[in-house]
Amino acid sequence: MRVVALISGGKDSCFNMMHVVAEGHTIVALANLYPCDEEKDEIDSYMYQTVGHEAINLYSEAMDVPIFRRKITGHAKSQSLDYKATVEDEVEDLYELLRGIKDEMKYDAISCGAILSDYQRIRVENVCQRLGLKCLAYLWQRDQRELLNEMIACGVAAILIKTAAYGLYPKKHLGKSLSEMSDTLDILNEKYGSHICGEGGEFETFTLDCPLFKKKLVVDESRVIIHSDDHFATVGYLKLVKMHLGDKCVEAKGLENLPILTSAKWAERYSMDLRGIDIDSISLPETLPARVKSIVACKPDIYIFHGQNFLTVTNMYGVVENTKTPERIEQATRQVLDSLRNTLLHNEHALEDVCYVQIYVNSMEDYGFINKAYCEFFYQNPPARACIGCINNSQLNMENVIFQMTAISCKNRGSAYRKALHVQSISHWAPPNIGPFSQCYSVDDILFISGTVALIPGGMTLMKGGAKVEANVALDHVNKTMSVIAAPSYAYIVQSVCYVTDLSCIQYTIAAWKRQSNILDDSLMPVCLIVDQLPKSANVEWQAIGFKSSEEPQKRFS
Repeated sequence: MRVVALISGGKDSCFNMMHVVAEGHTIVALANLYPCDEEKDEIDSYMYQTVGHEAINLYSEAMDVPIFRRKITGHAKSQSLDYKATVEDEVEDLYELLRGIKDEMKYDAISCGAILSDYQRIRVENVCQRLGLKCLAYLWQRDQRELLNEMIACGVAAILIKTAAYGLYPKKHLGKSLSEMSDTLDILNEKYGSHICGEGGEFETFTLDCPLFKKKLVVDESRVIIHSDDHFATVGYLKLVKMHLGDKCVEAKGLENLPILTSAKWAERYSMDLRGIDIDSISLPETLPARVKSIVACKPDIYIFHGQNFLTVTNMYGVVENTKTPERIEQATRQVLDSLRNTLLHNEHALEDVCYVQIYVNSMEDYGFINKAYCEFFYQNPPARACIGCINNSQLNMENVIFQMTAISCKNRGSAYRKALHVQSISHWAPPNIGPFSQCYSVDDILFISGTVALIPGGMTLMKGGAKVEANVALDHVNKTMSVIAAPSYAYIVQSVCYVTDLSCIQYTIAAWKRQSNILDDSLMPVCLIVDQLPKSANVEWQAIGFKSSEEPQKRFS
């Protein structure tokens, strides 16, 4: 893909660019936002690093790619976690910058150095969605100690340009390199819980050199500016008064020789982990055959189940009369979702209350057309969802059924009551959503986890190795998803279904569960269902309901 890299001058945006190139993409331009008042170095922005903006233009020559810049005219007008386009918000400056670049050149994606901030990720993804771009954020949710070590080992020469945390002192630490600060950052993490990569705002950096630079940046003159002389944590930054580009003494090594985590290395690392475990030797429960079921669709009557604030609507059928075409599939989907909306309203619920959807399709070839219409009803913070191929019209005594849908709704009781994890950025954390669904939808302490197959996150291709590997990788994705949305609580699975395409897959499903699950109670073993098709032609798909608590799972079930 052709990629425009968002840069602030910091280590994260530069290191993510290296990941972009290592994945085989091409950086065609740089993009940067800077203060409206160019005399200001630091502004009160929730989104952008502005310290060091006076030297950003040097990056264009250092990398030999064009740079596009725009002044920040807005402010953090909308501060809720869910962002919608808001006039005079600083996010709209990013939108206008990227939209303007599209007028100048063709590109497919942007590079973003986000590591931990949902606030920033959600806003960048919002802009990308509106412009039809992909977001490449390979550093997202990486272990920060591991990440900092990789940056140093890969030759990211960055210095601290701002400090704002207890234990960091402007006159002592500003201008120090990552390698010089590594031990200090470790100590502050152990003592005070400071983020090693500065994700809590403890510090900001400015990159002087990295393997992508053809020339390095050299600081000729700088001075320390005390921004806030607080007795607890003095805030200060380095004013880059004069800089120039210098020749690099040693020719940079190719990225393939550096310890950058790529999709290929991710897959290789996972495969190596599995080789050390004799999965086949894990004993299976004697009652296994009783757990294996084939899905048989019920008769076409809508059923409604009430339970406290929950409402389940099931047996909604999409039917195409006569010849099946994309337009008729979309029309049938709209009819079903209109029926769902009316049913919910009749029971004092709304589409926005839906937290989980199950779709059984006649053919996975229809998946894209169903999704196209589905997006019209669920777009922001969509419910969790599982989609599998298993409808047999002869068992229904009906003709032309293309899908069956079930929805679970929970009446809304306020924004703090529910949360959707809807990650659309491509990273090495877990697969981004490949459809209009959230990876996880949380209602109180209940976690609805979407159907998950064994995709390599960074490349979105199915992991090789068959059901033995797929069962473990997909379940690992489920665990990662739960840990993100439940933090800092404990999260664990209380009910799970594993869809498989063949009876021979079952042993790997149970083995993966025993190896990865924190729950050892056999009564909570997964239910295995044999189906005809799964997304991406996978052999295994996990779907689960989890629970979050302040107690460790082992204590709750002891």
